[in-house]
Amino acid sequence: MPGKKVFITGLLAVLLFMLLLLAAGCGGHDSYFRDEQPTPLSSDVIVIGDSTAALVAALEASRHGASVLVFFDQQHMDSWLFDEGCLAAGDDEEAAASPAELKEALMAFGGGKGQSWHYNLLAENTASDLAWLCRETGLELALESPLLSRPVNLSVELLYEQLYSAALDEGVRFMAGTKVLELIIEDRNIAAGIRFNGENETVREAYAPAVILADGGILSHEALMKKLAPAVGAASWRRGQVGMGWQAAMRAGLDLVDTNLFSYAPAIEENGSWIKARWPAGTLLVAGDSLVPLDGLTDQEVALQLLNCDGQSGHLVVAESYLGSDTNLSWPRFAGIDALMKTYHIDLPSLRLWYLQPWDYFYGIPVKAVAEYCLGGIAVNQDGEALRRGERVQGLYAVGEIAGGLHGEGLMPGAAFSEAVVWGRIVGRNAAELAQR
Repeated sequence: MPGKKVFITGLLAVLLFMLLLLAAGCGGHDSYFRDEQPTPLSSDVIVIGDSTAALVAALEASRHGASVLVFFDQQHMDSWLFDEGCLAAGDDEEAAASPAELKEALMAFGGGKGQSWHYNLLAENTASDLAWLCRETGLELALESPLLSRPVNLSVELLYEQLYSAALDEGVRFMAGTKVLELIIEDRNIAAGIRFNGENETVREAYAPAVILADGGILSHEALMKKLAPAVGAASWRRGQVGMGWQAAMRAGLDLVDTNLFSYAPAIEENGSWIKARWPAGTLLVAGDSLVPLDGLTDQEVALQLLNCDGQSGHLVVAESYLGSDTNLSWPRFAGIDALMKTYHIDLPSLRLWYLQPWDYFYGIPVKAVAEYCLGGIAVNQDGEALRRGERVQGLYAVGEIAGGLHGEGLMPGAAFSEAVVWGRIVGRNAAELAQR
């Protein structure tokens, strides 16, 4: 029975080979299976960042049937954006600005250099999309002026938590503690996914037909700021996100626009650091040879005054007699305007003549203009898709501060928050629809 003997011999050889493999695995030596790369992740949509725009986009994409992965390093909340408020959208329609009035105001702040289609989308969708946000999170907005509303019942932490929880309930998976390294783009200019650092700094891949860059501008990324805008100082309250999307965009050769164009805000120096400036009624700005009363001026208008003088800095001054009894001002206090001028090396006779009682007590503090919002970034089309060499990259989107060239030369107060919601929903829908074709 030679055939039977051959069969038994072969079977024994196979069994012996399997035992050797098992012994190698149990003996502490690397096996074939241990050398395998981790299985790549896959989904319909990948979102980079956990900004307000990112969370809104992730939630909207999942609501439209897409499986969504969100990659971010450390949790970040858009506190400054939330504190600034949003474009007017209230229950009292007669008090809020009309879409036409809102668009006109946006264009005026942009100096005529923004994208008209962007203004149209904000003007037409802000009211309905902020109403959607209120339904989703329980947020309540109060109309402060015809153009601006402010949150009245939720903190930024609670709003973030509500959006995060809503996305989780829809099946969105959050990949916290990950660092995106590069975008995977196929030869035909089609997005395919990302490479990222997983556990133990292992380079992994995640594939999806739609990728959304939504992790903010470059203000928190010192190396990028030095490279793209070396003369600009970033606002300390904007240093939070790590600019993974920006770095990936530059490595992929995406088109960038207005990389050194920013919206500025005034900051004051307290205890060795620069914080967002706030001032009482009656405050005077001393900038170069100019004396500018600040009552009625916006942050942007004050910043513009500073930008137009040498050094982009100056001083805020207010007489103690102008202050109300309940005003608690932490600025340095001086006995007479001459003492203030000597301390701050201000040689401006008109400042002494400005006050009827120069022997009064005065408060003063240095102030300068700092970049608060990056107006430049990745070039996008009307669908929110990123551009490379003037052509759209199919399935690669940019939303929020990372999308550049939309606002022109200035950012209207409240526009950043509304943009995050309006464009977050648009891009989330577009990405889901593309992934499911």
